[in-house]
Amino acid sequence: MSRVLRKTGLTFTSLLLIGLITLVVGVGIAWPVALRSMSAPTGTPTATATATPTSTPTATATATATATPTPTATRTPIPTPTPTSTATPTPTRTRRPIVTPKPTEVLYTGRIRSQIASETPSAAKTATPVRTASPAATLTPVASATATVTPESGATAPAKPAATATVARPRMPTATATPLPTPDGTFRVADVPILMYHYISVPPPGADRYRLDLSVTPENLDAQLAWLAENGYTTITLQDLLYHLTLGWTLPEKPILLTFDDGYADAYGNAFPILQKYGFVGTFFIITDRITYGESNYVTWDQVVEMHDAGMDIQSHTRTHLDLRGLSGAQLLWQILGSREAIETRIDKQVRFFCYPAGRYDANAIRALERFGYWAAVTTEYGTTHSTAGLFTLNRIRIRRSDTLESFIAKVTRHG
Repeated sequence: MSRVLRKTGLTFTSLLLIGLITLVVGVGIAWPVALRSMSAPTGTPTATATATPTSTPTATATATATATPTPTATRTPIPTPTPTSTATPTPTRTRRPIVTPKPTEVLYTGRIRSQIASETPSAAKTATPVRTASPAATLTPVASATATVTPESGATAPAKPAATATVARPRMPTATATPLPTPDGTFRVADVPILMYHYISVPPPGADRYRLDLSVTPENLDAQLAWLAENGYTTITLQDLLYHLTLGWTLPEKPILLTFDDGYADAYGNAFPILQKYGFVGTFFIITDRITYGESNYVTWDQVVEMHDAGMDIQSHTRTHLDLRGLSGAQLLWQILGSREAIETRIDKQVRFFCYPAGRYDANAIRALERFGYWAAVTTEYGTTHSTAGLFTLNRIRIRRSDTLESFIAKVTRHG
């Protein structure tokens, strides 16, 4: 061994150094392979240092002691698991519940109470069919060529509209002017006393001159009606007079109209039973708001209904007894049509006749009455003669507290 070392010129130290180098080189080659095998996941092929015949050229490390650089150990990355795509639920849009608009309070012109009850849509939380506006005709002039003669006391009610499935905004129906009985074209004049009463009671202490003048005691009224009954007078209504003037209908031999203004409490307490005693019909012109708001000196709606059911005639005297002269169209509508509607919703009859507050009116008031479906109106102007041309200015005879039975008879029997 020492001979060989002397021939090759190598020392023991040199051999030891070569051995260490060889060991380091071997470890450098084997260590990356070991690392790759340890880090490779299961089921994933591990890259080897040997050349594998594949279609893709692979770099092969040659274990020769040459100047080839030692391959650097490369850590194969662990494949990151692909996240599974999860469908995110789309939020469902919640529909708002459809709420039927609350029915507004509207006027039902010319309809009786039972029709209003059957045609009023109920307020519901779900979408319900809403009736269209009532088929109110356009406002008809007083004498309409297309009107139908209706001899009954109540005019024919308009046909009910068909319900639709569309939720619509409530509309206020147009005021319908039911046409007059078609005039036959003949001008007529009638001599019929229309008596005008107010209070049927004894005036209270301290009453003013108006209250004193307008008060007729129950005893005097009883005596006056007794005389009328004994002398063959028959009470009629304004509708009877209207049909006579426009169509020539026959009146009783001695017709007379008894009217009571304002709707005071004594109209029910005193006038009503005296009228029933003699089988007479009275026409009561009532101020509707004073009844609606419960003023103590006026009748109640229950009493009005009772009188109507007993055969008394209930007609309009406005809502608040306001002077109609110079009022706007809206004010006239509120006073004239509003009072009529207040009565018609409580009694089963259409209101067609009117009494001017304090007898005051103008041309606009008369046009409003015609437009809102009235047929005639009474004034406070004295007289007993009426004509076809003056249906909205009918005369009356005021009965005063100062009237004796003799002066009463003179007023009734005087003509003109």
